[in-house]
Amino acid sequence: MTSFEHTFKILVIEDIPIASRLTRFILEKKGCLVDCVANGEEALTQCHHAYDLILLDLGLPGMDGFETARQLRLHFQIPIIALTAKKNDRKTIALIKKYKMNGYVFKPLSDETCEILLNNLVLKKDFFCG
Repeated sequence: MTSFEHTFKILVIEDIPIASRLTRFILEKKGCLVDCVANGEEALTQCHHAYDLILLDLGLPGMDGFETARQLRLHFQIPIIALTAKKNDRKTIALIKKYKMNGYVFKPLSDETCEILLNNLVLKKDFFCG
């Protein structure tokens, strides 16, 4: 496990409780402070707190992940990483780029992916899997 000089504050937007808890657990093991919300509307309200990163599930109920990203981009300059289960889906990848997200990772989030993600955050690099 790498230790980072900065404690990252991360917002996880995930509607599936078990996925939200797993993502929180992995991030907290890396020393992150994590808040979780279950939909885009809650995320827009919650983002008035300062976050270093947003992990955004694309398949949210109501306002989906793409619309949530669009709305977040209107008000905040926080890096957004999409959480997706769709591997090698060119349409999804194109939409992630269209909505100005900073990358994507595959669900469920692994320790290794989390480590790379946080290192890229330190380096201010986008993160695209695949």
